[in-house]
Amino acid sequence: MENEQQTFELLRQKRFFPIGNDINMTMAKKLQETLMYMTMDNPVLPIHIFINGNGGSLLAGLCIYDFLVSISNPIIGYVNGNCHSAALIALAGCKSKRLCTPNSRFQYHAVRTTIDIKNVGQTEEDVQDLIVEAKHYAKRVAEINESSYGMPYDKFMLLSEKGERTGLPLLAEQAKEFGVIHEIVTELPFKFTV
Repeated sequence: MENEQQTFELLRQKRFFPIGNDINMTMAKKLQETLMYMTMDNPVLPIHIFINGNGGSLLAGLCIYDFLVSISNPIIGYVNGNCHSAALIALAGCKSKRLCTPNSRFQYHAVRTTIDIKNVGQTEEDVQDLIVEAKHYAKRVAEINESSYGMPYDKFMLLSEKGERTGLPLLAEQAKEFGVIHEIVTELPFKFTV
């Protein structure tokens, strides 16, 4: 645990933030705190977001996206491995440049929510409100894909339905074709030095 904390602190000092497997509100809060520090330290230098994740919470992904697009620093995203579901939403917030390695994979699926019937007092109207909320978030994700990736709504829906139906990811070349990433790189454009 101590080595992990030391690694994270070193990454923070070098202006890197890793997004791993479970995108959740704890991670979103840590990203906000870390990036606030980086922005206060220097509002001009780029911030580098590394993504290798299978997704997680839609709300956490949206929270990360909103925060990334709201700060003034250039945000550069790097995908090495998987960028699935909520990780794609976080990647959309990398407004300056989005890069990936040749074997990276990108997975879309339909926006899902669970409707938890918590008690017998829950009304049909309560359930309808939850359905309206789910539709709102599905529309918001489509808007983010269009504004960040230039992906029209119908294309986004096709990719989401195909991903849901087949479980097949987009490969790096396809992700570039769809505007999800700008460039496929075999070497990262910086050196890891202490």
